Amino acid sequence: MSVAVARFEATPQRHGKTATGTKVPAAALEALDRGRRPAVTATLNGYAYRTSVGSMGGRSLLPVSAEHRQGAGLSAGDVVQVELTPDDAPRTVQVPEDLAAALAAEPAAAAAFAAIIASLRGDDA
Repeated sequence: MSVAVARFEATPQRHGKTATGTKVPAAALEALDRGRRPAVTATLNGYAYRTSVGSMGGRSLLPVSAEHRQGAGLSAGDVVQVELTPDDAPRTVQVPEDLAAALAAEPAAAAAFAAIIASLRGDDA
């Protein structure tokens, strides 16, 4: 079975004070066939990272953090070649030892922590 790939050219735009993203064309989402907010591996100018397509103001957007802009050598306003592939790998977070110990001592807290999506757990850890 072949892996779906969506390729397009985009220009990262600033949204608000620091948030930067690129518009994801409807044709790209259709090519991926994973819905409106799929988990993807995004490759910008050869630099790859894991993320999810988001939605803001009715538009589908690919978030491009400062870390990823630096990795891809981008600034807001630069034209970039984008490649998206579905990312079905589990999302995991390295939990610091002290937090793991505290969660082990409190089963209810551990269950609540396990129910939080991975990207949010990373912020808490």
